[in-house]
Amino acid sequence: ELSHQWFGNAVTASSWRHIWLHEGFACYCEWLWSEESGGRSADARARDHWAKLAAKPQDLLLGDPGPDLMFDDRVYKRGALLLHALRLSVGDETFFALLRTWIEKHRYGSVTSEMFESLSERVAGRPLADLFDSWLRQRALPALPPASG
Repeated sequence: ELSHQWFGNAVTASSWRHIWLHEGFACYCEWLWSEESGGRSADARARDHWAKLAAKPQDLLLGDPGPDLMFDDRVYKRGALLLHALRLSVGDETFFALLRTWIEKHRYGSVTSEMFESLSERVAGRPLADLFDSWLRQRALPALPPASG
């Protein structure tokens, strides 16, 4: 719940359709803490949760889950998986720079998925539309990129 102070309270989604920005970040922070504190790696947790989500109905649109699904556990886990896929795609240095920049730039403000996408591309220095499209705007669960080094 401490991560909700950063990803939910300090940086707040401008509308409920962007709820993954709260729940996905909060869930991913749990995975990062596990990794940092000597527990299972974020990658191991991501791959386990990906397998569980793959076995569930593919009827969730993460970028706008609607009122019936916005607190579905798949929003939490798929949001976290999006962040892990982004991390694997851009590398740790860029990913963690992005997170720091996201908080610094938007602290005490309202945000959207599109704002996160735009900042991600600026920090990474390359287009990431395909990644975000597959995770946010498609119902089918995309594959995770291969684990890094």
